[in-house]
Amino acid sequence: MASPVVALTKAIQPPLGRFSRLNPLEQVTVASEMNEALLDAQATVAALRRGAIRTLRSNGYTLNEIAQQTGMTPQRVHQLEIGHDRRDKSK
Repeated sequence: MASPVVALTKAIQPPLGRFSRLNPLEQVTVASEMNEALLDAQATVAALRRGAIRTLRSNGYTLNEIAQQTGMTPQRVHQLEIGHDRRDKSK
């Protein structure tokens, strides 16, 4: 099974390969569509990460244990647990 990063990279390569053959207006449209798809994917991944952190916490893991195992700080784990994502400017 390929990693999610490899899968995403493979998914966007074909459109990028054809990108240079498009006229500039089509490039803007394609780039906008790809950007929206990537933003949707990012939101989905962020929600999965928050859910995983909440599951770990409900299973008794401490902020420090999660942080140590994931390379994040305890403060960052807490931010994610309560739903604050650095890309989410509305919170």
